[in-house]
Amino acid sequence: MRYSSKRLMAAIVVAAGMPLALLAVPGAARASVGPPPLPCQGQICDGHDPALTYVSGSDPRVYCNTGSYTADELKIFGGLLELRWGPHCGTNWVRFTPSNNDTYEIGLYGSGPGADTVDIVGDGVGHLYRFSGQGIAFHSDQIYSPGPASPCIDDVTTNSGLYCFPDLQPS
Repeated sequence: MRYSSKRLMAAIVVAAGMPLALLAVPGAARASVGPPPLPCQGQICDGHDPALTYVSGSDPRVYCNTGSYTADELKIFGGLLELRWGPHCGTNWVRFTPSNNDTYEIGLYGSGPGADTVDIVGDGVGHLYRFSGQGIAFHSDQIYSPGPASPCIDDVTTNSGLYCFPDLQPS
């Protein structure tokens, strides 16, 4: 079977336009961009991203980072280290905004009554969160700690060692 150049050109144009057409169709298949949100309550929240976890049973969903605020902060290594508090889930996490391109690790321990004090949380339970990027705010995963928490930081580039600040209290 022979194809005329007009038919061949029309087939190429249609084939090239297919991906664009699929984007415009509601309900068309899309690639996943990350893990699905998870329900969270108590220590089940440990080691998960506060932006991807929500209060178990809430409808509509109330995410753990909704209404969050900086409970305490301090300047270290030229950057800003913040203890974040998510009142809906009773969780804390660490946020650090570096002023240089060094490599850092952050995490925290829960230290209040009922808190998970078993292991550090940063990038999941038992692991620090490692990153680099001047002027970009990076945050750890959260830990259930309805009372005080201890944020930790290490400047890996300068081999500073891990500094933890005990019992900072959400207000």
